[in-house]
Amino acid sequence: MLLRGPQDRDAPTMTRRPILFAMLALLALLVAACTSERLGANQCEFDADCASGFVCASHVCRAQCRADSDCTAPARCMLADNPASRACVPPPAASTGCVRDSDCRAGEACLGNVCRPACQADYDCQVINPLSHCESGACVLVCSVGIANCDGLMPNGCEVNVRTSPAHCGGCGRACPAGEVCSNGACASTCGAGLTNCAGACVDVTADVQHCGRCGAACPMVPNAVATCATGRCGFTCAPGFGDCDGDP
Repeated sequence: MLLRGPQDRDAPTMTRRPILFAMLALLALLVAACTSERLGANQCEFDADCASGFVCASHVCRAQCRADSDCTAPARCMLADNPASRACVPPPAASTGCVRDSDCRAGEACLGNVCRPACQADYDCQVINPLSHCESGACVLVCSVGIANCDGLMPNGCEVNVRTSPAHCGGCGRACPAGEVCSNGACASTCGAGLTNCAGACVDVTADVQHCGRCGAACPMVPNAVATCATGRCGFTCAPGFGDCDGDP
């Protein structure tokens, strides 16, 4: 009878170990390939992928801004991927530019002044403007009460406060006569009680983020947050999923 020593009994196990290690190594490579997507130069998924002073807008790092005057023409100050931020965004290329859906080919819609495949879900529109949703294959803006999309552009839509804008007082295109101000959506000779005349716009400087404490004192933008103004002092509210854990704005 042939007797087997301990080394013989362990032989099958020892043979399988290199195979097992090779399979684990291959699995690790596959996982890394699926989860370590590399971004190209100046590309981004989140604001954290961009350098200081830049935010992620349509997956490209662009300069932060508060108004069109902060940008170099023909770029305009529009909502970034994070609705708490704005970025200087250049106009679409003339070859793909559009104003309405009829400017595009069949199966496409005019989204952000660019012909794109018609939307299938709200997310398709919200990557262009978080205030929009998909309706019958087209992106539709839903502005808050008192806010309007007066220039008709999707990327910076809902850009005018018709309660204070002397050029769009009470509605888009309703300009106040020379010498009058816009107070609570109506043209008037003076601002109402508790409001301050800031270049024809009657604002509450205790609560307006563009005129916080005084005319022209806009509250700074904070990454992953929405600027606030309370009792004339600037602050911010973190976007959902974010927190100010270090207490440093």
